[in-house]
Amino acid sequence: FQCLTAIAEYYHRRLLGDDKALAWFLGKYAISENTVSDLRIGLSTDDPIGPCLLETLLSQGFTEEEVFSTGTFVKTSNTPVPFFQSRITFPYWSRGQGAVYMIGRRTPWTPNDDHERAKYKKLMVHSQKHPYVRECIDNSVLYNEYCLSGNPSTLIITEGVTDAITTLERGYAIISPVTVRLKHADQERLCRQLKGFKGKVIFVQDNEVSQVGLRGALETAAVLCMSGIDARIGELPLGDGQAEARDILHERYGI
Repeated sequence: FQCLTAIAEYYHRRLLGDDKALAWFLGKYAISENTVSDLRIGLSTDDPIGPCLLETLLSQGFTEEEVFSTGTFVKTSNTPVPFFQSRITFPYWSRGQGAVYMIGRRTPWTPNDDHERAKYKKLMVHSQKHPYVRECIDNSVLYNEYCLSGNPSTLIITEGVTDAITTLERGYAIISPVTVRLKHADQERLCRQLKGFKGKVIFVQDNEVSQVGLRGALETAAVLCMSGIDARIGELPLGDGQAEARDILHERYGI
């Protein structure tokens, strides 16, 4: 986790030092530069005029084994390859531990190949294919999960990481699985953590035609309700253009 935290800091400096990438990110999302700094949002590139990420980590006293253990480098027969290529990086922070996981968002500068086509790419985890990744890098933490220790009066659960950050910046307690539904293990852990919770839990998923996010929210909300928690579904309103597009889908295709 110390090494992953150092990587998050390096990538954060790279984003702040790249005016073009920073402007692209700030223009795309309702997220301020202060929040970029607070959450150490970064850009996964090497410094073109300074030491690269691997050299920086080794100079800070981390071993190559510790660097590989974070899941941020892929072992190859030649040189180590960074797992995130020119992506916006979002560290998952845990109080007392630092960065415990990370996800990368594709940018206009991300290579256009099979390994990088996905809009979002989650950090590698420990597996038979990647045994060098430490077992604690396992994607078992929800984004911003540590906020639950603050006993909020209302908890919002969003689908995406940028949705979560935008909501967090506006003063709400949020967590996010950074996917359309919580895993069963996460549902069980959330029920335990919310035992005795007297406030509301509100799911605000993407308002999509497929309703895949809605189905995931309904599933988890039902689990929470059976544990005595007041869980609700919030529906994002459609803009005029979105409503018109859905009317056309319904009229032409019956969707």
